[in-house]
Amino acid sequence: MLLRRLGVFLIAALAGAGCGSSGGGTPGAGGSGGGAIGGATGGATGGAVGGTAGGVAGGAGGTTGAAGAGAAGSGGRVVTKFTVPSFFNDPYDIVAGPDGNLWFGEADYFQVGRVTPTGTITEFPVPSTAAKIGAITAGPDGNLWFIQSNPSQVGRITPAGTITTFAVNGSPGDITAGGDRAVWFSVPAINVITRINSAGVTTAFTVPTAASSPTGVTRGPDGNIWFAEAEKIGRLTTAGDFTEFSVTGVAARPSAIVTGPDGNLWFTEAGKDAKIGRLTPTGTATEFPLPAGNELIAIAAGPDGNVWFTDAGTKSVGRITPAGAVTEFVVTDSAGKLGGITAGPDNNIWFVDTPNNWIGYISP
Repeated sequence: MLLRRLGVFLIAALAGAGCGSSGGGTPGAGGSGGGAIGGATGGATGGAVGGTAGGVAGGAGGTTGAAGAGAAGSGGRVVTKFTVPSFFNDPYDIVAGPDGNLWFGEADYFQVGRVTPTGTITEFPVPSTAAKIGAITAGPDGNLWFIQSNPSQVGRITPAGTITTFAVNGSPGDITAGGDRAVWFSVPAINVITRINSAGVTTAFTVPTAASSPTGVTRGPDGNIWFAEAEKIGRLTTAGDFTEFSVTGVAARPSAIVTGPDGNLWFTEAGKDAKIGRLTPTGTATEFPLPAGNELIAIAAGPDGNVWFTDAGTKSVGRITPAGAVTEFVVTDSAGKLGGITAGPDNNIWFVDTPNNWIGYISP
């Protein structure tokens, strides 16, 4: 186990579509290693409470860089960061595990990582030293399941760190736990959604629309598997029956998908200046605009009743309410691409900065 350096930084509120004016904020005095925090706020219609200035003093420094006490001004956010021990490993995706920790895959360093809510990071190497770890999910069996390429496999890791890998057909895209005690993953290149059980036995289901290239997958509010594909959102029952819902009105291709706290399916659109979409279980789609320059990466259900997402284009962590009000919080010190995002067991929003090699969280 390695306890890495911890830092505290401001992320300012960036008004989303229909956002109100910003509130003011005065930075607090920064202590050694703690950093100063401003009180930037967004307008009420943007999802943040405006008007109250704030700022807190940074905490005592030292090699562990303890976070400062207190709270930022209304609408401001503090990001706490933990550097991943292995250099240039490119953390890719992150998920809350059944053990009360966060788990992440390393895209360029053949390892799966575990980080405690207090920042202790442990890395576990997979059998192949050429493997690139992608999406990761908490499985129905109390373990973590992940996808990898080079070679194409699905892996399982216990909370204690024991890894088993299973060869699969095609290069997996995304992965989720199903409602049938199995794990499901997409294989875009061969147009299938695949089920894998705890013994590693796979069953592939071909998506009806040819060359739809299914990407993001999630367990839906009805217990079925929902997935993003070209101009559609698909539903697959555990018996193998497909239903596809056209979302041709969207400006870009559906990409990542999650079941929101409101019982609807929420999805990102790929490409620059895209939107976030909401689909009811009966197939009604609605789009919500985002700040210009966005490039959406990942999406997750938050503990606060909202949906959260990472935006590489504006280097922001974003929040969208069930009604579609958007607020983005710019990670002011990030020069890289924010990646996977998840609600943690501590009710914070955890996310990764892939090229900058750190795991961070903010309070919702």
